[in-house]
Amino acid sequence: MSSENQAPFYHYPFFDPEVFLELQSGRGLITLGVFLTLPQNKQALNYTNPLLVVTGDRDYFMCGGNCNVTDGDFPSRPAAVAGLFPAVNNFTVYIPENTGHFVNYHFSAPQTFTFIQEWIGNAF
Repeated sequence: MSSENQAPFYHYPFFDPEVFLELQSGRGLITLGVFLTLPQNKQALNYTNPLLVVTGDRDYFMCGGNCNVTDGDFPSRPAAVAGLFPAVNNFTVYIPENTGHFVNYHFSAPQTFTFIQEWIGNAF
């Protein structure tokens, strides 16, 4: 499977090619959600609620395609987000394997959704 949109968003072959083609046929250029999740690197000093960061291990945009590398004193690039939330008392990182930027459309999605739901149930 080859497409200029496949490599940065999906980790081949860990997604359904038919779903990929269907999504690409109706895809717009960018959404408001994308703009709202771009890294700002500003600390949220007063945020104390639990925080879960979920990023596929092969997320090109957030980690350059390898989210399991260390980042300074942090065990992974997603874990480095903790530095932006120094007052959080429950910081958790989940990095699904064989998963790119579009976490929802990889075969790992059911396990990822289960993890998120269980985390929410235990976090509050």
